[in-house]
Amino acid sequence: MNFKDQEIVNTLIETANSFNEGFATREYPDIQLAKFVPITQKGNENVDFLNYGEIEGTLDLDKGLIDENTTSLETEDLNIVARRGLYLTWAKATAYTKYAVLKAQTSNIDLEAEKLANLERSALLAMQQTALIGHKMMDGVDGLLTNKNVATKDLTSGKAIKDMSRAEARDFFLKIISFGIETNGGLIVPNTIAIDSMDLVALASKYDSSIGGADNGLNALTTIKQALNDTMGINIEIVGIPNNFAKGIGKGKSNRVAVYTKSEDVLNTDWAVAPRAMPPYQRSSVSFEIAVESKFTGCLIRQLDKIAYIDYK
Repeated sequence: MNFKDQEIVNTLIETANSFNEGFATREYPDIQLAKFVPITQKGNENVDFLNYGEIEGTLDLDKGLIDENTTSLETEDLNIVARRGLYLTWAKATAYTKYAVLKAQTSNIDLEAEKLANLERSALLAMQQTALIGHKMMDGVDGLLTNKNVATKDLTSGKAIKDMSRAEARDFFLKIISFGIETNGGLIVPNTIAIDSMDLVALASKYDSSIGGADNGLNALTTIKQALNDTMGINIEIVGIPNNFAKGIGKGKSNRVAVYTKSEDVLNTDWAVAPRAMPPYQRSSVSFEIAVESKFTGCLIRQLDKIAYIDYK
C-alpha cells in the first residue's frame, strides 16, 4: 500500500472510530425495541449460543400448612427446560471512493457519516424485528410474539377492533389483562401489553363514559388503564408493535397481542455486539469499504407463566 492509500485508510479509521464513539447519542424514531423487551449484553463476539432455562412453576397455595403431627413436607418444584439461544451475526458494508476521501481532506471537511448511520439503522431494525417475531431465515429463533410454548387464548371469533363498540373494546382489553393474570395463577398483574400499533390507534379512538360515570374526554384505554392502576397498584404500559409485525402471525393468520411482565428475569434479547463500524479495508485500487456488524439473539423467554398471547381478528 502506497503512502497516499495509507493516508486514506487512516482517515477512514478516524471516521469509523468517531462514529462508534457516538453510538449512545444517536436516536432513530423507528427503533423502539427497549419499549418491548429488556436488552442485555451478556455475550461477546466469540460466543455463538447463550444457554438459559425456560421455567414453568408449580404453585399450590392451599397446601403447605404444618402442625405438630407433620412428618413430611409437601414438595413444590420448578420445571426448568434447558434452552439455547442462537446468536445471529449481521454485517453490511458501505463504500468510500479514494477521490471522495481526498476531496474531503483537501476541503478540510469531515467525511459524511450518513452511510454508516444508514447501516447502523439497518442493523438495529433487523435486531428489533428478530426480537419481536424471530427471523425467517433462521429456524429456532423465536421473537416476543412467536414462541410456540407460550399459552394462547383464541378470540378470533370476535370482531375486528375497528368494528368494536366502545363497550366491546373495553371488554376486549379486560380479557387481555384477565388472561395474563390467569396464566400466572392470579399472582401477578402483567405490566406490559404489546399490540399492533394501528389496532392500538383504533382502540385509543374509542371513548368510554361508562368508567367512572362520566366522559372526561379520555379514551377507553386511558380510563381502563387508570382504573387498573388504582385497583392493582401497577402501571400497565400499552405499546404499539410497528411494521405490521403483530398482524397475521396468530391462528389462521389472525393478529396477536402479547401480555406479559416486562422484566429481565422473564424475557430479554441479548446484544453480544451492538452495531459498530469495523476497520476499513481496500476493496479496489480506487475504493475502500467500512462494514458495520452486530451480533444478537431473538427474544429469550425464561418464565412462561409471565407471558401470554391472545389471537384476535
